[in-house]
Amino acid sequence: MPQEGNRRPSLTGPTNALLISSGELHRHHTAALAFGLLGVLFGVFASTFTGLMLATPKEYIMMLGGLAMLRVLHGSFISSFGTGKFTLGALISLLVTVADISLLNIGAAFWGLVAGFAVSSMMERHDFAELAAKA
Repeated sequence: MPQEGNRRPSLTGPTNALLISSGELHRHHTAALAFGLLGVLFGVFASTFTGLMLATPKEYIMMLGGLAMLRVLHGSFISSFGTGKFTLGALISLLVTVADISLLNIGAAFWGLVAGFAVSSMMERHDFAELAAKA
């Protein structure tokens, strides 16, 4: 039985599926060669990449993971509650409120509303324009 850290990843299945599932047929070999070359380059510089990742603060990695999940959460939010207006602002408001952030002795509910409005005003301008046109 192998010890921890001695297992080698097998990229054959997912990689082959990705390489042959899209693009022009005569370009599959080029894509496979490019993937192999990038794999070799990554292997050569693996110690450098490992050092960079270990030097990166844990909070930064967690923030990147959270940002990557934001689109998935937004899609789930829309499918659960309908395709109404201001959905991204509502999601951000919910996340900030659930995070229980309090600044200047002001509770998370207020900051959730502020963050939700700020995100909606920047990212969902079309919803504001439609609302203003109806008024």
